Amino acid sequence: MKKLLLIALLSAGSITANAAEVTSQIGYGSDYIWRGESQNAGNWALSGGVELNYENGMQMGIWASEVDYGNDADFEYDLYAGWGFKVINDLDMHVGYVQYNFDGDTVDNLKEWTIGASYKDFSIDYFQDINDADNNFAKYKYNLPMGMLDVSLWYIDPKDMYGANISTDINDVNVSWIIGSDEIGDILSEVNFTYNF
Repeated sequence: MKKLLLIALLSAGSITANAAEVTSQIGYGSDYIWRGESQNAGNWALSGGVELNYENGMQMGIWASEVDYGNDADFEYDLYAGWGFKVINDLDMHVGYVQYNFDGDTVDNLKEWTIGASYKDFSIDYFQDINDADNNFAKYKYNLPMGMLDVSLWYIDPKDMYGANISTDINDVNVSWIIGSDEIGDILSEVNFTYNF
């Protein structure tokens, strides 16, 4: 599946811009927090990705980041593909597949299917481990209209974590701050600077 997604991504990149919109990003963050846990031992992490978005709602991309688990894994690279579509007026849905990969031999890869929906400013996303029925994850988010600032409140189930994302765009650079709680109630915080091109 990984090779098929890579081939699809590279092939799609050769299609003219009339068929797909290509977006890229490079980011630098004070940590890499994923689902309530630091993936880089609390250190600054460099990340980047490329995404293709088609007029029919299909998308595919690759994203990578530095990681530090205290073993032989130095970076993570994710491959994903999905399809988004409108159900009625303000109701949108999407389905997709994500594969999380790591260099080295210590950390196992993770494969998930995902489904999500958004209605106006509220959204829900559900992720299910393909190989482990007991490993699932849901995120609920509500976007607050705050003028120049993009503010969203989120809750993660079943880890019972909550927090907020606050971001703003300065030219082509997005500055964001993620703050929330982890499973035991400790505060999580991450500042990111992302250049979009």
